[in-house]
Formats: sequence, C-alpha cells, structure tokens
Amino acid sequence: MTNSPLVSVCIPAYNAAKTISETLDTILSQTYGPIEIIVSDNNSTDNTLQVIEQYGKHVRSIRCPTRIFNHNDSLEVSLSAFNNGHRVFLPYAQGEFLTVYHADDVYDRQIIQKEVEFLTSHPDCGAVFTMHRFIDEHGRILIRPPVRLHPEIRNKNEYDLGELLNAMLMHGLVLPTPSVMARRSLWEKMDHSNPSFAHAADCELWIRMAAHSKIGIKDEILFSRRIGKSQDSYRWYKNYRQKESPIFKLFESYITRDDIRPFMKEQSLVSLKRGWFKDYVRLALNYFEDNEIQGGTKYLKQAYSLRKELGPLPDRNSKIWNCFFRLLMFAPTPFIRCQLASLINRLYRHKQFGSSSL
Repeated sequence: MTNSPLVSVCIPAYNAAKTISETLDTILSQTYGPIEIIVSDNNSTDNTLQVIEQYGKHVRSIRCPTRIFNHNDSLEVSLSAFNNGHRVFLPYAQGEFLTVYHADDVYDRQIIQKEVEFLTSHPDCGAVFTMHRFIDEHGRILIRPPVRLHPEIRNKNEYDLGELLNAMLMHGLVLPTPSVMARRSLWEKMDHSNPSFAHAADCELWIRMAAHSKIGIKDEILFSRRIGKSQDSYRWYKNYRQKESPIFKLFESYITRDDIRPFMKEQSLVSLKRGWFKDYVRLALNYFEDNEIQGGTKYLKQAYSLRKELGPLPDRNSKIWNCFFRLLMFAPTPFIRCQLASLINRLYRHKQFGSSSL
C-alpha cells in the first residue's frame, strides 16, 4: 500500500516459547505493510528469547524492566504482563498506529489491514477492536461460541464513553484486549494500568481511552484467542476462585461519577445488579465445592437478596445462573449443596478450558 502509515506490532511475552512462533508467523504473513514487530520479554524463564532471536532482523526484542517476583502469583503475573505493554513499547515504537497483540494468539492475515482501514476512515476513533474465536492449547477450534456483537448493537461501530459503558452493561460488549490497535497520540495519553482493578485493568484502560476519543469495533472475527490452563483466562479463574470479580467494582466506580451517571440508562444499572448476582452465585458454588459451608452460605444469601430485586431474567446466560442458584437454594442439606456445586463447576471448567474441539 503506497504511503501507508507504519504500524508497530507490540507483543508482550512471558514464557511464551511454545506459542510465540505461531503468533509471529501470522503477523509476518500480514497483507498490510509497512509494519515493525517488537517483542518485550518479561524476564521469561524458558527459551522465549532464543525463539525470538531465530527471526533475526524481522523481529526486534527488548527486555521489560518490570520483574515478576512471585511466578506462582497469578495476579502478579497478569498485571506484570499487562504493564509490559504500551508504556514499555512507546520509546521504541516508530509507528503512527500501535497494536498490543498477545504472544499466544493467532491472527488473521488481514487484521492489520482492516484495523488501519477502519481508523483511517473513522478519524473520530482513537482505537479499534475486533471479534474472535477460541482455540485450545493445541490450536484446535473450541465448541465455545465466538465473541461477537449483540444483535441490538451489531450495526454500531463507534462508541463514546457513555455509549460504551451502556453497551458493556446492557449487551455484554467485550473489547478483546489482544486485538487492540490505537493511534500513537492516544497511547501517549495513557498511564500504566490501575492495580486496584486487578484483572479488569485492561478494561479500565479502554474506558479511559473512551474518555479521550471514540472507540471503534469491527464485528468480524480476525483472530483466534487461545484458552487453556497456561493462559490468562485460567489464571483469572484460579485467582478469583474465592474473590469477587473486579469488573463490577470497575463499573460502579464509573457509573456513580457525577459526570457519567446522567448518561447511564436504567437498564444498565439493572444489568450491573444481574452481574453481581451471577458473581455471588459463582462464589457460592466455589465455596461449597471446597466444602467451606460458611463462605458458600454467605454468598448464597447475598445472591438471594439481589434476586428478589431483579424480577424476570431476560437473557439465557442469566437464566442458567439462576438455575444454579435455585439448585443450591433448594438443596436439602449442606452436603448435597457441596456435591451439586462440585458437579456444576466440573461441567463449567470443561466447557471453558476443556480440549473438546471441532
């Protein structure tokens, strides 16, 4: 493409020796040019650096200054990986557009071209995201449905801050982190992630972006996200097994602000309560599965209090969690509650992280 803007493809990596070659190969085969590829290694303990070196001049590697002190702490690993992102890359990247792609995901050959075309044709948008499918640790497509826009917002591809928050709460809008491309000028306005939001720190960054510029979304599957026990999704599952999800804390911190609350729809506030309800049921299941009756009972009671406020549940996902809730509520003994919780969670883990593939 003549006179096309340079794109800096930035890839944070930590112990990614098994997957980063596939990621780099898909980026090197892109239909768009010019691009530069920069990998920031987060003090890997495997041979990630040696794999990167095999690509020679095609891939530049830098060493991340953020060191992980406890490699068994899933939260520290995840936050360190996220902070091993735009603030690390900015001094090295030369591109007008910067992506932060992941070292274990697989990218469509046209993702960069289509994201550049989107930002070029939507000057009010500072960043763009795409949709994705799921693959397992071996690269096989999972039965799990791909991430797509809700039908009610499928024709909308630009969001300001209020629209973004409403779409996230009402329609489950997801901004897939491994697909982000943003203008350099927008990245430069962003600080490090906020550790108080833990695993929701990436979402908090996108919301902050929306306060500066509209956010764009392409409702097209342009990458495959790897799901498995070595990926961040599983680390989240383990780390928050008996902790409340930080995403709802994040939403509440924004929608209660005086400058944002007037733009929030009543349905969004109800949706946030539904989110808390499902999270309380999740926690009750986990505590009961671990035979911790007191913790399970505490969160089951909190779920019960919210359930009374919610009325009929409109969507399939909420109805499924309500079914789990009812099973726990009507279990005749704590022992049966624990057995039910164990069965439900085993089925859930298999669906989320199992090896079933098409």
